[in-house]
Amino acid sequence: MSTAPKQNQSCTLSSSTVKNLPTHQQVLKQANLLLALALQPSFFMSKPDQDSKLSHDPASSTHELRKAYQSLVEAATCGGKIQSQLLQPHSAEATGPIQFQEIEESYRRAFRHHQENDDLAAERWARTVKHMARAFWHECKIAYLGSTPAQFPYLRGASAAELDLREHSDTTEDLLDCLSGEVTSGLNEFPPDMHRFLERGREHLRNVHESPGSHELLRSERIKAAYEYGRVVECLALAFEAEVKRSQKRDEKTQAA
Repeated sequence: MSTAPKQNQSCTLSSSTVKNLPTHQQVLKQANLLLALALQPSFFMSKPDQDSKLSHDPASSTHELRKAYQSLVEAATCGGKIQSQLLQPHSAEATGPIQFQEIEESYRRAFRHHQENDDLAAERWARTVKHMARAFWHECKIAYLGSTPAQFPYLRGASAAELDLREHSDTTEDLLDCLSGEVTSGLNEFPPDMHRFLERGREHLRNVHESPGSHELLRSERIKAAYEYGRVVECLALAFEAEVKRSQKRDEKTQAA
């Protein structure tokens, strides 16, 4: 006995259900927002006050190493191409920009301390890497904007919030001045790279003061870079100090034996 084939059943939605469905424009807006968040480098999404919640001690070493690794990879993938095209290697006397190789070497140094169970030095070198990577990324954007300032049209009058600018040129200058010439405990002189980074930060601030009506984004990136160079010097001083303390402890154990 044959049966008639079943007809396709249609599904109808109530008027209230249709009313609550997102519109095509809303779906696109949400998709674009998710894409923007996915493409945003994570070390720029983190707020300065989030970093300050963690104490600068050995207990934070694994956390800082993971953040340093992510910053290292992001600097390599996001800024490597720009650097190779626009950033010139610095000479021994120049106040040139930070190079990716310096970030890589500092990360390996941090990880080596971690493998040697020197958590204090590992934590401090990892923090140094994080700020180095940020300074590097700002340098890449500065180099790009300096070489092609008028490639794209843009709207003037951006606020500090729109530029994601939390730092101020005057307080950043105070930070650099406080760090100037402060010899790390256990060292005989101010390390040359620390002096170079300080001078590079000052150079960015001089450009900001001398060209107050310059490209807004370029001006913002210079202030951010100057601030990060200050944090790099600050972290380097602590990192060298941790290494000196570890070396002194080893010498004491050797002498005691």
